[in-house]
Amino acid sequence: MASDLDIVCDKCGGLAQFKFALIRAITRKTDCMYFERSRDFLVLPATHAGSYKRAAYFPDVGNSLENISRLPEDHSIEKWQSSKSGFTLDGQGGLGVMTCTRCHQRRRHDLQWPDDAYFSVDYRGHRLWAYNRAYAVKLMNYIRSNERRKGIKGYIDRGDRKIEIDGIDNFLHRIPKVFQSKRARHHIVNKLKKKLQPV
Repeated sequence: MASDLDIVCDKCGGLAQFKFALIRAITRKTDCMYFERSRDFLVLPATHAGSYKRAAYFPDVGNSLENISRLPEDHSIEKWQSSKSGFTLDGQGGLGVMTCTRCHQRRRHDLQWPDDAYFSVDYRGHRLWAYNRAYAVKLMNYIRSNERRKGIKGYIDRGDRKIEIDGIDNFLHRIPKVFQSKRARHHIVNKLKKKLQPV
């Protein structure tokens, strides 16, 4: 899953950016009490027997890490800043922060992927989605093209010009056949074009 996700704002339906929460294991009981009392963190339950509870920090909501006083010794600012984002729903979602570009709402969000995807198109009972604007552009150009190059250091020939694709776009290899038919092309391209218009 990409780290930069564009999702639908659940308040106004506009385009929102999603940033994953930082999650660290809480290995000491005394540290757990600190995180349970703090407004800047959320304590998550242990995922299975023998595992530790975890603390989640939500960037851009509440205090910045630098302004949080008296962090437990094992959870210094440096350790939080080097933490990885946490996925909590078997790779299908996770906790994080949603920031809407239209209504400017910023709050904690429990991601439900791909249901939350902003760049998504339904066609014949199937859903095609892209992680963010950059992926949506590549997806639209691929669907639009007669020459289906899947991004292996090449280009997509648009007739009037050639669009370069950097690197290997593995996600293009996993597009279901139903979306690659000539019949689907017009519908999908028009829907993606509409969503890609500036907000």
